Amino acid sequence: MDDDCEKPKIDYQKLIESKFGWKFEDTWTTSQLRTIYSSGQKILTYSNTVTNGNGSAWMSTYLGNAVFHHGNMANEILNTNWVNPDHQVYLLDGLSEHNIVHELGHVIDNMYPSESYLTS
Repeated sequence: MDDDCEKPKIDYQKLIESKFGWKFEDTWTTSQLRTIYSSGQKILTYSNTVTNGNGSAWMSTYLGNAVFHHGNMANEILNTNWVNPDHQVYLLDGLSEHNIVHELGHVIDNMYPSESYLTS
């Protein structure tokens, strides 16, 4: 499927927003959206196993407010992804499921700032 095709981009984005509650800033390719969706599916599958099938509710509580952005100048200079305390997730190009799941872990970390020395 061509990444320049508009319809699949919109479908994946809407699917992610409705299923996981995640929002997007900027324009994302179909390939990037598929990777983000696949990451969400893996988190959902695992969370279902540890919450007796309540993975969707768990994700909504702990990850449902994530907003994905393309990396900005600071990300480029530091050559790293970043999660702001307000759940804004900044990702560099070259997304992988590992990166996305890792950064979403920082969304959870940031919910409990008093329990860590630094926010993510």
